Amino acid sequence: MKLIYFDAGNPQKKKELEGLAKAAGYDFVPVAAMQTGQKIGYLAGVSGYRETPLPVLALPPRIGEDMLLFAQTTADMIDPALELLKKNRISIGLKAIVTPYNVGWTLFELYQELVKEREKIK
Repeated sequence: MKLIYFDAGNPQKKKELEGLAKAAGYDFVPVAAMQTGQKIGYLAGVSGYRETPLPVLALPPRIGEDMLLFAQTTADMIDPALELLKKNRISIGLKAIVTPYNVGWTLFELYQELVKEREKIK
């Protein structure tokens, strides 16, 4: 399984999550702020997806919260990963699984969708 993590400003949480991921045998992929406009497929290492260059003088879309994506996984692998986060008190409000439906979205588009879904649940 691959954990793709966007850190919105807490490098300590990123370090802790990376250590847990590696100890559990997961691949850890940190996402930099300059990569928020990249396709999920590229970030997940899906064949056929390439890096999209940022236009000159353009700023990447801003994401204001941590995000965690689960890639190259199966349903039975998600619960143990979530338990590991809970056990180690690592709270990440926005989580998603990389699917054929969202693999072509940018990280920012997925962020917008997750925020929208959370608002509907409230």
